[in-house]
Amino acid sequence: MAGRTLKSFELWLKKGARGTDYVFPSEMLVQMNVIVDFKNQHRYNEDEFLDKIQADMRSSLMERVGIHTTSFDSTFHCNLSMNAI
Repeated sequence: MAGRTLKSFELWLKKGARGTDYVFPSEMLVQMNVIVDFKNQHRYNEDEFLDKIQADMRSSLMERVGIHTTSFDSTFHCNLSMNAI
């Protein structure tokens, strides 16, 4: 299920324009919440797999809006994790 969620997330991401004015569809935010929920419910024994999916989603979003710095990455990850719940 987590893999399908990532694929659907990537499809939604491809539909939008690039740049800082990109508006994320609510469906993408729901998909991010699904992954967080999987981790919180311990539905998977493979936390590394879910961590990789979260990292892929995060880097895809950052790439979409044109952010490539690693210093922003950790701040974005913290905010994303707190807001995704």
